[in-house]
Formats: sequence, C-alpha cells, structure tokens
Amino acid sequence: MSDSEDKGWIQNLSERRFFQFLLTYIVASWGFIQFIEWVVRRYGLNSGWVEAVIIFLAVCLPSVALFTYYHGRKGKDQWQKIEKIFIPVNVLIAVVLAYAFAPRTTVEQFDGPVTEVVSFVDEAGEAQERVIFNRSLNKRILMFPFSVLSDFNQSQWLRLVVPEVQVSDIEQDNRMSVLNPSRLYDEIQNLGLEDFSELTFSLKRKLASDKYVDYFIEGSIDKSGNSYTVIYNVYKTDDGKKVFEKQYTNENLFTIIDGFTVDLNEYLYNQIENTEDIPTYVDLPAAELKSANEEALIELQKSISLVQRENDINQAITHLDKAIALDAKFFGAIHEKGQLLCAQNQIVEGLKYFEQAINLMEGQPERLQLSTKCQYYLFQNDMGRAVRLGEMWKKLYPQNEEPYRILGLIYQITGQIDNLETNWKEGYDAGHKGGFLLNLGNIYSEQGEFDEALKYFEEFQQLYPDKAGEIRQLGTLYMNQGNFNKAIEYFDNQLLVDDNNVQNHLDISTAYLKKGDFSNAEKSINNALRKSKSAQDSVTAMTYLTNYFYNRGMADKYLETDQERIAVFSTVAPPVIIDAQYYNFNSIKRYKDCGA
Repeated sequence: MSDSEDKGWIQNLSERRFFQFLLTYIVASWGFIQFIEWVVRRYGLNSGWVEAVIIFLAVCLPSVALFTYYHGRKGKDQWQKIEKIFIPVNVLIAVVLAYAFAPRTTVEQFDGPVTEVVSFVDEAGEAQERVIFNRSLNKRILMFPFSVLSDFNQSQWLRLVVPEVQVSDIEQDNRMSVLNPSRLYDEIQNLGLEDFSELTFSLKRKLASDKYVDYFIEGSIDKSGNSYTVIYNVYKTDDGKKVFEKQYTNENLFTIIDGFTVDLNEYLYNQIENTEDIPTYVDLPAAELKSANEEALIELQKSISLVQRENDINQAITHLDKAIALDAKFFGAIHEKGQLLCAQNQIVEGLKYFEQAINLMEGQPERLQLSTKCQYYLFQNDMGRAVRLGEMWKKLYPQNEEPYRILGLIYQITGQIDNLETNWKEGYDAGHKGGFLLNLGNIYSEQGEFDEALKYFEEFQQLYPDKAGEIRQLGTLYMNQGNFNKAIEYFDNQLLVDDNNVQNHLDISTAYLKKGDFSNAEKSINNALRKSKSAQDSVTAMTYLTNYFYNRGMADKYLETDQERIAVFSTVAPPVIIDAQYYNFNSIKRYKDCGA
C-alpha cells in the first residue's frame, strides 16, 4: 500500500471519528467497570460480576467499531446489511459469554433433604431425638487475624479480637464450623515467623488446606475518628479464588461483626429454599456472646497470646483477672481461667471457675456449652459423663471435629480400640476426610489389616493430590509389614521433598531402628534435633532419643536426656500435662529399670 493510500485510509477513519468514538467507548467501559467493582464491594456481591461485565464489554467492541465506521460521519446515514446481521449476533454472543462467566453461588445446589433426624443419649442418660441440618450443608472455615491499615489505639490487639469474636458469632449457625486464629500459633512458629502479619496469601491458603477447610477469611481493620472500617475477604480453599468481599463502617465494632455474620450466612446458603421444619437457632448479638467491654476482650486476647506464645500461665491469669474485673459476667474469661488453673494442677480452684462459667453460659451456642461441660467432666476425671457428653455432641454437631478428637483421645488412653475405630469411622461418615482417613489407616495398619489401611491412604491421595507426598503413614504401613527397606526408601523420598521437616527425620530413624541399623537411627534423631525450630519440635525429637537410649540399654543417657526433655517441655506445656508425662506407669517403670 502506498503512502498516499495509507494516508487516505487513516484520513477516512478520522473523518468517520472512528478513533474518537472507540476511545470514548473504552474510557466509558473502564469507568463502568470501576463502578461495578464499587457496587460489588459495597453490597457484598460476588466479584465474578466484574469479570462478566468485562467480558460483555470486550466482546461487544467489534460491534462498536462497526457502528462507528458506518455512522461516525456527521450527517444522515443508512443502516448497512452487515450491521443488521453482525451487531445482533455479536451482542448475543457477548450476553451468552457473560452469562457463562457470571457468578454462581459457591454453595452447590442442594437437592436432597435439608434436615435429618438423629437419635442420641442426653447428659442425664435419656434417649432423645432431634431434627438437625443435613450434614451435607456443613461448611468449615478458617479465620485469620486481620491486618491494620493505620496505627490507632489498641489496633494490634483489635486485629486479633475482632476475628475471635466473629468466630463465635458465625458459629451460632449450626451448619458452620470455624477455626479461630488462636489455633494457628504453633503453625506460625513452625513456619519460623514472628507474627501473623508475616503470613503471605500463599501461606494462608496452605494453612487452610492443611486444616481441610472449605473457605478461609482474612480482612483488615482501620479507624478514623470514632468510626471503625472493617473489610472482609472470603476465599475458597481449593483454588484460592475470592468469592465474597464486603466493607463495613460503624462506630460499634459489634454491629459490624453482626452484619458480616448475616451477610456471610446469606451468601453461603442463598440457594437453600425455605422449607418446613428447618432447625432454627438463636442469633444473639455478638456483644452478648463475649463481652460488650472492648478492654475486657483485649485482656482476654492478651492472656491467650501469652499462653500460646510464651506458655506464661501466671501472667496470663493476671490478664484474665483484669478482664473479669471489667466484666464480672464475662463467660469467655471465666472459662479460660478455669482451664488454666486446671492446667496448673489447681483442679479444685479451676473447677470453681468452670462451675461459674457453666452458670453463665445460658444463651451461648449449644456446642460451646457441650464443650465446656465435657472439659469440666474430664478435669473431674469423670470419663463416663465426658464420653456420654462427647457422643451427644458429635451426634448433634457432626460438622465439628472437636468431639471426635476428644473421644479419640479418651478411647486411645483407655485402650478402647473398637470404640476408637468406630469413632473415626463415624467422623469419616460425617464428612471429615483429611486426617480422619489417616487415623483409620493407622488403626488398620497397627492391627495388621494392611489392605484395609491402604484403602484409606489411597482415598486420601485421591482427595488431596497435593498432599499425596505427605502421607507418612504409608511408610509406617511398610514398617508394620516388616518391609523396612521400602519404608526407609519412602521416608528418604520424603526428606528429598522437605529436609527441614523434623518428623521426616524421626520417621526414618524409626525405620532404621527396626531394621537394626542403630548408627543411622541415632544420626537421624540428632538431625531432627538440629532441625527443630520450636520447643515442641525439640520435645518430640528428644522423646524419640529417650526411647532410643532406653531400648539400647543406655540408662545414664536415657535419664540425662529425659530430664532435658522435661525441662524443655515445661516451657510450652502446663504442669498437669508435664505430670501426666512424668508420673505415669510407663515412665516410672523406665526410671526403675534404669536404677533411678
């Protein structure tokens, strides 16, 4: 094409105002997209609507170009045949594509019965029946501490307090089980991080995946004048996609917390039609669940942080006393003090606080009441009532892992293997895959039922392909089969993936020990000690080392290492746990065998 022809072509488009109108369309589209993003954030809509609008506007661009070409000149013009065909078809395609990418609810359409009837034995030993939500509707969520957008008074504590209160408020809906940030302190330490603020998005998603939750929530908190602004972001764990976002501004933090709970509930369950006999729950204001006193909430949070980070129970109790002084009916603080006193072996005094908490817990979510009473009976050493309450708890709230884990611990300690197996199977049937599959595999592996064990391990691999390489239990299965070389090869491959994982070194040490390769067994345990980043890791590695010395008949080294182990353990565990480790039949027998 010659320069004159090229100039004529460009001049022709210019006369038709082609570039002017096309640029106007692009700028207007950009502005409209910004408006849609604001609407999505303001009203908590699915962010997928933004993508749908972008697709529609982009696909319509050829029609805009065609229309501008034929109608951009000043003066009268006529519709061309190509326009009459192309533009409607193009718009139709744009609508279809936008609809295809338009957001759907993240909750699958549920066609089955919304409710089911469960039978259980209550605390008094009476047989009961109750209608509960179908367990297929249950959702597991992990809540992370919030970030702080600007430094304001008590901001570093409120970023922890708001998520903790939010968890309690959300869990009033029996369909949802939420893990609170206080359960993540060990994970933060194991990652070598100092604070939650160092967590990247990818690490948050990994932690959510490790906890086998469906969703995870992060957010931010800010304050301007007397008003708080809190932004919530909800993500799906499997793909990390943001599915819900909303911003709230109010002078009252509890109003914000209550508002998000309502919006989250509506978002997750907006495909469930109203039907008769749906179980109802009391949605109390968040302030009534915890305390309306912000300072009291902060004192409780300081106590939790001291226990989790430094195991400083005495100082933690001091903060609880301040919280109770600020709010004498603060159930959470009174309950926490009861637990800490019992953990220090002050059982009589601790039970008094438990009884106060039980008297104050009317109106608290029923599963929190069941948890509190179950702990109360355990500290009383009333295993019968604790088991009965735990069984009732898991029948009424099958979406909660806690009752299965408490019962699993009781059955394991008391040697009730049949009940232990039944417990994990019921948890598996209730939808708890993840660690429950591994627990079942372990039981069958230890009983020599290797084919049955392998079935559960393989199901775990299919459900969690990204975790397939983390199934240390397969190596244990090979050891139980007597195939020590295969176990060593398996654990060695685990070390190639993650040489800093303490448990990987301990697993291969066990395989070497069973094979009779004592030199490599001791070397692997020492590697684990060297790799330990936390006191808990060190205690675990030292436990393996004491077992090694005892089984090798090295009495002096056993006694010396066990004393070191207890000293380290005392920095992270309360006295009642230390005593349980030290003053048990197995430990006393070992000390006697070693001449102590």
